[in-house]
Amino acid sequence: MSRFMQLYLLLVLFCTATVWPQAENAADDAEVSETETILQSQLFTLPDTGILRLHIYGEEQTLALQGTSKQILAANGRVVQNQYDSSARIQKRLVWDSPGKESLQPISVISYTYAGDEPFAQSATELRYREKRRLETVFNRNRQPVSIHTYVYDPDTMTVVDKTQRKKDKDTLKDGALLCAESFEYTNDGVVLLYVRMNYESTVANKYEEKYFYTEKSSSPDFQVYENDELRRCREYESDDLYVETVFFENNFSARIFYENGFRLREEFRHRDTVVGSKTYPVPQPEHGLEKSAGEQEVSG
Repeated sequence: MSRFMQLYLLLVLFCTATVWPQAENAADDAEVSETETILQSQLFTLPDTGILRLHIYGEEQTLALQGTSKQILAANGRVVQNQYDSSARIQKRLVWDSPGKESLQPISVISYTYAGDEPFAQSATELRYREKRRLETVFNRNRQPVSIHTYVYDPDTMTVVDKTQRKKDKDTLKDGALLCAESFEYTNDGVVLLYVRMNYESTVANKYEEKYFYTEKSSSPDFQVYENDELRRCREYESDDLYVETVFFENNFSARIFYENGFRLREEFRHRDTVVGSKTYPVPQPEHGLEKSAGEQEVSG
């Protein structure tokens, strides 16, 4: 079967057998209905009018719906529909499973919002149907996420309650309950300085934090990892090839691991500042042995 026919059948399946959860409101309901109507009408006039434009590159198949600001992409086991405004800014992205079954199954829908005529999205709302999650993301002017809030989302009622409801048993978390709050800080050049994640799936909130430090010693940053404000792990670079990673345990114990060229060379186990044990690892050898440098060549005579 040709790829064109595969895509044709894929869209026929999409138009006739797709099951999409109840829309958030009447406007979204009308949007889905309009999309299906457009697809059906364009499909059957394709041989005569050429209104639909098909592009195939490898496993990727793209179908543009002219005059509707919509595009359908079939690739990597997924079917994606993008919708754009008159300024070619993406407004909505709907994702389905590839048609290996009788009908396409919805995976997610992402809606984008913009500030005035700005070309890049100010925020996005993503509904993940299988995970029953709603993600609210805010972006900076560099298109990087500044904050991501994850809520419980009920695809049956398609409603979100604007309040936090935490329960001891995470299975009883209600629709709209805040599960996770993530935040990011960057330099003026867009390099990440701080990442913080607050988890609310239990009665006690858990905090995870990553701090990054940029030095002239290495192209990679030093970093520190905290859990509930306690330092748990850090990495310090001496050069691009040399760094030391320290893991902190309870009761003032720690392990320092020395790396070179990505290989672990040595470990030191400490209690406070006292070394209580160590372990050395063999230096990996090339497959055919190390070649001696000019200064190490044996002199015969």
